[in-house]
Amino acid sequence: MTPTLTPPAVGMAGAIAWASVHHGFTRSPRHLAGIAALLSSAGIATVRPATSGLMPRRSIHDPGHLTRRAIERAVHAEVQGLGDLPWIGIGHSAGSAVALLEAAVRLENGFSVAGVILLDGTDTIRGVARLPDAPILLISNPPSKCNAQGALTARIRESREGFVGLTIVGGGHGDAERIGSGGPGHVPAVYRFACGDHSAAEDVAIAESLLRGWVVDLALGRELTLRPGHAIVSGWVEAGRVVEI
Repeated sequence: MTPTLTPPAVGMAGAIAWASVHHGFTRSPRHLAGIAALLSSAGIATVRPATSGLMPRRSIHDPGHLTRRAIERAVHAEVQGLGDLPWIGIGHSAGSAVALLEAAVRLENGFSVAGVILLDGTDTIRGVARLPDAPILLISNPPSKCNAQGALTARIRESREGFVGLTIVGGGHGDAERIGSGGPGHVPAVYRFACGDHSAAEDVAIAESLLRGWVVDLALGRELTLRPGHAIVSGWVEAGRVVEI
């Protein structure tokens, strides 16, 4: 079943783009409700697919199932009249691999891709991540057991020239779920104990600023604003809050 698109705050007629927002392993769409609200306020419609973490079939680890679902979402968006809008893939943790796969599938089937933004991304157990011929931007955290020691980040860095993103030095793996929430200073217990997260609200605010800025830049097809050399980013660098990947 294809999820219903959530319109932006300006209404669907005023949308500047639409995005597929993918949750991580064992998580659910509700955990990224804050991101959907953030994108809505920026004029971007969202769909948050529910993808099982169980193996082996019809799960986050099943490339065939994920491919079929990606095509269904693309066709459904066309039917709803969103086909002319830029599409952006967004993924958290293993949802990053799903977002990359969806982008590759869209391109292979003649649908547009404005870019992909990954939030401390990892691949899945079966390795479904594919690197599409489209912009890929990373909001990453230091290597940890929950991001497979930064393996996907390293793979993308090695495959691309130029700027690919920033690492938030004090960030935690679960910070994506704190974006747009009422309590960005609260670290969910699952991430405290499983990943050792101890990030502050200020780290979440950096991730939120980058996501909002980059997704709008991709939607409008313009050069990235928040990148090395920008006054805000330079301030973060000088304060030791971020480093370029």
